[in-house]
Amino acid sequence: MGKIWTVLVLFCLGYAVLTGRTGEVIDAALAVPYRTLDLVIKVGGIIVFYNGLFQIALDSGMIDNLARLFRKPIRALFPDLAEDSSAHRYICANIAANLLGLGAGATPMAIAALREMRKENQGKDGATRAMLTLMLLNVTSFTLFPATIVGIREIYKARITMELIPFIIAATFILTVVAIIISRFVKVKDDE
Repeated sequence: MGKIWTVLVLFCLGYAVLTGRTGEVIDAALAVPYRTLDLVIKVGGIIVFYNGLFQIALDSGMIDNLARLFRKPIRALFPDLAEDSSAHRYICANIAANLLGLGAGATPMAIAALREMRKENQGKDGATRAMLTLMLLNVTSFTLFPATIVGIREIYKARITMELIPFIIAATFILTVVAIIISRFVKVKDDE
C-alpha cells in the first residue's frame, strides 16, 4: 500500500511542477494533518457520545426491554440463533443504533453480538448464517433518522442537511431488504 501512496504523491508533485502550482500543492499537503485531526475530533466525539449512550441503555436494561419488544422480528431475521442467546440484546442494540443513524456507533454492538455468537458456536471456524445476516444488516444499516450524517453536515455548515433524510431512509431501506435477501441465498458452513 505504501508504494501506491508514493506513486500518487510523486504524480501529484510532478503535475504541480509542470502546471506551476507547486506552492498550492505544498500548502494543501501541510494542511492535511490539521484537517484530519479536526475531523477525527469532531466525528470521534460524536461516536464516543453515542457509544456512551448505548452503554447506559444496555446497563439500565432498556435494550433488554427493546429486545423483548422486537423478539419476533429478530427471530424471523435470525431463525438459527437460540432463543436464549445472549447475542439478542447486542443485535437489538445494533439495530436500534442503526435505526437512529449512529453509523460507526452501531459497530461495537455488532462486534459484541458476533463474539457471543462465536462463543455459542463453540469456536467453530467459519461464519454462521446469523453472523452473515448481522454483518449485512450492520453494513446496510436501515436508518430512520441519520443522526451522524446530519451532525457531520451541521458541523461543516452544509447547505442541504434535513432535505436528505427521505432519500437516506429510502436508500438504506432498499439496501437492507437486498442484504436480507442475499443472506438467505448465500451458502454458509452451517448449511452443510
